[in-house]
Amino acid sequence: MAYEYGIKDLWIVNVGDIRPQELPLSYYMALAYDYEGMGINHPNETDDFIRGWVEEQFGGVVEDDDVKEEIVSVLKAYTRMHGNRRPEVTYPDTYHVTHYGESSKMIHLCHRIKKMADDIDGKLPEEAKASYYGLVYYPAVAGGKCSVDESVCGEESILCEVWCGGEQMIMRKKVKQCITYDEELTNYYNKEMADGKWDGMMLSAHIGFTHWNDEDWKYPETVQGAVSDENKSLVHANRFRLLCIGRGGFSS
Repeated sequence: MAYEYGIKDLWIVNVGDIRPQELPLSYYMALAYDYEGMGINHPNETDDFIRGWVEEQFGGVVEDDDVKEEIVSVLKAYTRMHGNRRPEVTYPDTYHVTHYGESSKMIHLCHRIKKMADDIDGKLPEEAKASYYGLVYYPAVAGGKCSVDESVCGEESILCEVWCGGEQMIMRKKVKQCITYDEELTNYYNKEMADGKWDGMMLSAHIGFTHWNDEDWKYPETVQGAVSDENKSLVHANRFRLLCIGRGGFSS
C-alpha cells in the first residue's frame, strides 16, 4: 500500500532481532527490490517465494523435493499462525476457552506444526540440521509453544474459577512443562546449535509482553485455587457443543 500511495524512495522496517526473522525479512527485501514483479499486480504468489527461499537455503544439501515441500508447509503454517497473533502478545484470554473451541484449536495447531517439524528433522542430512533448526524449527516450534502455554494457562484459570482441583493441577503442570520446554529450545539455539555459533542471539524475551517492548515481560502465571466442598458449575453453550465445567471436570 505504501508503494501504491507513492512512498517509493525509502522504506524503514523495524526488524528487532534479525534471527529468527530471516524468512519475513527476505520477503520484505525482495518486495522492496522488485515491487513491480511482486506487488499488487501479483497476488497469491507468496507460496512461490517461499519455495524459492527454501531452495536457496537447503537446495545444496537436501535433495528430496518432498522434504523441501514439507519445509514449505511448516513455514506457511507457522507464519500464518504468528500473523494471526504474535507469540509475545498472546495471553491466556487471547483464544477463548469455550467460544468456537478457539483455545483447543490453537493448541492442536501448535502440536500439529511441531509434529511436522519433528518429522522433517528426522529426514535431513546432518549438515542441514543446524540451519534447519535456526531458520525453521525454532521459530515454528518455540512460537507455537508460547501460544500453547498461554492457551493452557487460560484453561487453567477457568478451572480455578469453578474449583476443579484435579483438572486444575493437570493444567498447571502442563504450563510448567511448556515453560521448561521453551527454555530448553532457547538454550539449544544459544549453546548447542552449530556448536554455539549463535550464542546469545535468542536471549531477548519472546513471550508475555506487558508493554510495547519486553520490559517487565513474564511467563504465564498459574493461579492456585482452593477446592470447595460446594457443588459449582459453569455452563457454556455454543453452536458446536454444550460445555459443562464442574467439580467432576469437563463434559460435553
